[in-house]
Amino acid sequence: MTEIRFFRSTLFKYIAIAVLPLAVLLFQPAASFTVLTFGVRALLETRPVDPRDFLRGDYVTLDYVIADVPDELFSQEDAGEIWGDDRRSPVYVTLALDDKGIASVSGASFSRPAAGLYIQGRRNWRGMDYGLGVYYVPEGTGLELENALREPNVKVLADVRILRGRGVIKKLEIVK
Repeated sequence: MTEIRFFRSTLFKYIAIAVLPLAVLLFQPAASFTVLTFGVRALLETRPVDPRDFLRGDYVTLDYVIADVPDELFSQEDAGEIWGDDRRSPVYVTLALDDKGIASVSGASFSRPAAGLYIQGRRNWRGMDYGLGVYYVPEGTGLELENALREPNVKVLADVRILRGRGVIKKLEIVK
C-alpha cells in the first residue's frame, strides 16, 4: 500500500516537472490567440516614431493618438489620483468607435469598467502605454511603413483586438 502511494506521488512530481515549464512557455501565445480570436476590433490611429532598428530586424515602433488622455475624462472619484506618484497602477481607458471603427478616448478610470470597450494601460512620461508599442513586420516592409508614417495625408491604423482590457495588434493598415 505504501509503495502505491510512493509511486503515485513520485509520478505526480515527474508529470508536474515536465508540464509546468511547458505551461509557462505556452501561456503568452495562448493568451494572445484568445484575444485575437474573441476580442473586439478597434482601429487605433498611430503617430510617427522612428520605426527601424537595424540590430533587431524589421519592426515598427508605434505611438497612438489615444495615448493622450485629458484629465477631464477621468471620473470624479479618480480626480485626486491623476497626478499621484504611483504610475504603476493600471488605468482603464474607455474607447468609443466611430462609423469607420477608429477608436477615440471617451473616458478613463483607475477601476475596471463593468461594461463597454476599454483598454488597460499605464501612465508614463509620454502619456499612456498600452503595451502595443512594437509591431514586427515582414522583411523589407519596414521602410514602406516608415515613409507612410511621415506623409501628412496618409494614416497608418493599427488593427487591434481588445478583450477584457488587453489589446493585441493583428495588422497595420495604410489609409491614403
